[in-house]
Amino acid sequence: MPAKYKRRKSGSDLNSGVEMAETVPQLTSIRNTHFSSSATRHGPVLLLRFGFRRVLLISSASAAEELFTKNDVVFANRPKLLAGKQFGHNYTNLAWAPHGALWRHLRRVSCLEILPFHRLPKNDSLSEEVKLLLGRLFRSENEIVELKSVFRELVVDVMIGMFAGKRHCRKEIIKETNKIESISFLDYATRSFRVTTGEPDLGYFMPILKLLGQSGLEQRSKELQKKGDLLMDNLIKDLRTTMLEFSDGSGDQKREEKVLDFLLARQKDDPKRYPDEIIRGLMLVSSCDLLHI
Repeated sequence: MPAKYKRRKSGSDLNSGVEMAETVPQLTSIRNTHFSSSATRHGPVLLLRFGFRRVLLISSASAAEELFTKNDVVFANRPKLLAGKQFGHNYTNLAWAPHGALWRHLRRVSCLEILPFHRLPKNDSLSEEVKLLLGRLFRSENEIVELKSVFRELVVDVMIGMFAGKRHCRKEIIKETNKIESISFLDYATRSFRVTTGEPDLGYFMPILKLLGQSGLEQRSKELQKKGDLLMDNLIKDLRTTMLEFSDGSGDQKREEKVLDFLLARQKDDPKRYPDEIIRGLMLVSSCDLLHI
């Protein structure tokens, strides 16, 4: 069903706008072409209405620059979508945190403590990952290899190595808890992105739908979040054990410090600012950023 356009004639300017979608079928049928034709028809700055929510459509570079200059704090906030609740760990990771003290803390940790040059993988670590990749390719000489997925796995292997000193391992076996299915970090990063962008969060645009119970999107998101949290919790748990062995002298004393070592040390000093959910969020955001998803 094509999107429906209607300009409100009554009410204040704040409440007026182009009604782009009033029903569930209209919300699920909206495409980028609808935004383009709507901007051409009504102008470069347009207030849209998706159900009960207002959406500002900007198709002018100069208007966008002016908005983000004068109202950058307002637009730095994030909508309370289901994705932020589930995969943003209740809106506490860098991608979903509202502008404020928490967002500034996460930005400082990401830019100044996680991504500095001295924390990036050393050349020998990168060489080892490339060597393992070439070995896999040689073993698949009689098979068709999709290089895009191979390089995505390489990126995740390097990132997990930087964080925890482990490899992503496509066939990684994870200890199951409450019959939660195993999942690799790459699968979790890509599926968590797709499950929340493949269809709109109808409960956000039409809150009355929440009275009907849990949606299919919410159920799938919760199940996937449990798998991802289990995976990252296992990484954190294993590293805590390694750090304990290192401190009592029974572990590898030449072991290189990883990002999780640093974060867990900060957690020990300041547990309120570095809880496990913050650490999980930093791992997920970093992987999605590196994979450009």
